[in-house]
Amino acid sequence: MSGWLFLGLGAAATLLDFAAGLFLLRRNSPADGITLETPDSARVGRLILFVAPLFFLVFALLAFGIIPLEGIEPITLN
Repeated sequence: MSGWLFLGLGAAATLLDFAAGLFLLRRNSPADGITLETPDSARVGRLILFVAPLFFLVFALLAFGIIPLEGIEPITLN
């Protein structure tokens, strides 16, 4: 598989995760502002928003060949 294709799939998966995190974060947000008690869905949304860029970083490391993986042609920038 091409490294560019793998990186594109990783970017798409990361964007979907980020969108799901935003949805969960804003799902039960109060209209009057910030409250001290956070719903569980908002906590999970924040966790997803934190982990999504790390997920993309792993895809980038695999696509550029920093972490070698059989079956992925590393991206070379000449």
